[in-house]
Amino acid sequence: MKSISTNIENRIFLIRSQKVMIDRDLAELYGVSTKRLNEQVKRNKKRFPNDFMFKLAQAETGELVANCDRLKVLKHTSSWPYVFPQYLEENITYSFHLNDFGKTSTKPSGG
Repeated sequence: MKSISTNIENRIFLIRSQKVMIDRDLAELYGVSTKRLNEQVKRNKKRFPNDFMFKLAQAETGELVANCDRLKVLKHTSSWPYVFPQYLEENITYSFHLNDFGKTSTKPSGG
C-alpha cells in the first residue's frame, strides 16, 4: 500500500520551472470535484497572491498527457487545466476550511 506522501509526490509536476499540482489531483485529495475546487478558489481570489494558480497552455497539457497515462482524459479537452504551485497548495489548505468545500451558505449576508 502506498503512503499518502508518496501518492502526493507522484502528483507533483515540474512546469515552467515550478513544482505544481494539477487542479484535478488537488481536488481529488480534498474529496471535491475539480469544478468545485476551481469555483471556490476563483471566488476567494483575495486570499491568495496573483500567481496562486495558472492555466496550462495546450502544448503543456499535451506533454502531461503524453507522459502520464492517468491524465489521458485531458487529451481531447477544450478547457486546459489549472495548476497550483506547490508552496501555494499549503495556503489553499489553510485558507479554505475543507469541510466547507462542498457546502453552500444559506445565511443571508449582512446579518
